Amino acid sequence: MKKRVYLMTAISAVVVALTACGGNAGNNKSSSVTSASGSAVSSKTTSAATGAAIEFKPSDYIEKLAEYKGLEYSKVDTEATDAEIEDRVKSFLSNYPEKITDRAVKKGDTVNIDFEGKKDGVAFDGGTAKGFDLTIGSNSFIPGFEDGLIGKKPGETVDLNLKFPDDYKSEELKGAKVVFTVKINYIAGEAPKELTDELVKANTDFKTAAEYKADIKAKLEESKKNEAKANTTRELLEKVVTESAIKSVPKAAEEKYYAQIMGYWNNVATQYGMELKDLVTNQFKLTEEEFEAEVKKQAELSARILVVVRAIAEAEKLEISDDEYKAALNTYYENSNAKDSMDLATYEKQVGKESLMDIILNDKVGTFLMENGKEASK
Repeated sequence: MKKRVYLMTAISAVVVALTACGGNAGNNKSSSVTSASGSAVSSKTTSAATGAAIEFKPSDYIEKLAEYKGLEYSKVDTEATDAEIEDRVKSFLSNYPEKITDRAVKKGDTVNIDFEGKKDGVAFDGGTAKGFDLTIGSNSFIPGFEDGLIGKKPGETVDLNLKFPDDYKSEELKGAKVVFTVKINYIAGEAPKELTDELVKANTDFKTAAEYKADIKAKLEESKKNEAKANTTRELLEKVVTESAIKSVPKAAEEKYYAQIMGYWNNVATQYGMELKDLVTNQFKLTEEEFEAEVKKQAELSARILVVVRAIAEAEKLEISDDEYKAALNTYYENSNAKDSMDLATYEKQVGKESLMDIILNDKVGTFLMENGKEASK
């Protein structure tokens, strides 16, 4: 039972993220190293499965729309705590450890390295990185890599003649003999104990530690407010869905959400260097069939929510202006990892305007429901 609740919570959280903040489009770039229009809202969406815009009328799928005004929703505390701010400060400080260069590497050290891996004299994908932090003894890389750095000093460059395991996930590298050229930059010492004005001024756009902490607090609270709104919107929409009479859902919409959820978890698995089936069995402790069934269930629920969102927007004449679309597009782009690898136009094309319109509409309807609802008293 616990594993089912955990899975439902995890998948539901993914769905909320995908529908509330632009999804993970443009964010599927894996950093794995070898470890080694002033127009009215249209009733259409983009199918992730086919890439084609699909059209539907809410009235074709919904027999009776439940009451959606005056709904109660839970109050959420969005104030950043001192502990949360301190965690962010510690994370910042961890990026600036003492750089030890006067002794040899030993097991347990975290070393900063540059490396390039070659097979038959040619560099292979995922085998090159600069400024990579590796803990010796973590077994993050293939056998022999970490041990080969023990006893070497910062500033030294070493060639490691290694062999990938016969059961390695990449067919190209499975059992392959390779050479890694590794330069040891430094051994990471202790991180600074305190956040000082000097450290902040040297590494950020702020002049003092107080200014930096204030920015952390503001960003934390903005993030909490966005998350609270997304969760509240989902909570209210699920209430309307439960009480509405919905005949069916657009098949393409259901396929779209299924593809998005599966795409997200496939990306998570890739970042951990494993197949999705292994993530499901090892982390969720479920069979592939159980996992797929839960994903289908959540995709179908998301499609039902889409129908309700369209129905409410139609009833209340909620429209998305050109300015609203452009502002939202820029926000999603700036908050994604996509800006590191593509321009705004490419991002818009990759995500799909119709999908972005759906996300914006979901947010707009959510705002309407909250403005016309009431916080539940504690």
